[in-house]
Amino acid sequence: MTHLYRIVCRKRSTLTDFASTGNVYWMPNRAGYTNDITLAGLYTALELDECAGNGYDWFAERIK
Repeated sequence: MTHLYRIVCRKRSTLTDFASTGNVYWMPNRAGYTNDITLAGLYTALELDECAGNGYDWFAERIK
């Protein structure tokens, strides 16, 4: 079974905890950012390995 993830951009989010509504997500194909969860990209674990980052600027939120 393949799990899917949304990528949350910590540098652009205004979250104070992981349940906050201030999350900013990466769009599909790493093509920008959105605060609309319905427009957020869905990534596999293999695709996460290809994502660059600096200083823990993003985290993956697993889709249930």
